[in-house]
Amino acid sequence: MAGVMLRASLLGSEGAEVHFPGAEWRGSSFNVVVSEVDGSDFPGQVREALAYLELHSTVVRELLNHPGAEAPLDFGLWKNVGPSQSVSIPAELAMAAGALGLGLDLSLYAVDE
Repeated sequence: MAGVMLRASLLGSEGAEVHFPGAEWRGSSFNVVVSEVDGSDFPGQVREALAYLELHSTVVRELLNHPGAEAPLDFGLWKNVGPSQSVSIPAELAMAAGALGLGLDLSLYAVDE
């Protein structure tokens, strides 16, 4: 899995009428790779996600202005097998995503240490 994906859907609509760079629509949804940095480097994923949002803020905003549009950024992270693990979302990322109406998802994948 790519490090960070933009997972968009337009509920109640076929999305093909909305142009989004790199999108291959499947019905009313698509995934776009935001970062290829692997799940062991969350700070690297955050840097690339912030750069992506800066570069594509206009088209992300246009997408999310459509009725029924939803689009979280999904960060794929390796979870060490153990009692607990926490991940802190940097304020800069939360503010940049929130300003565009994007949610933030963390998908944790178990790995042996």
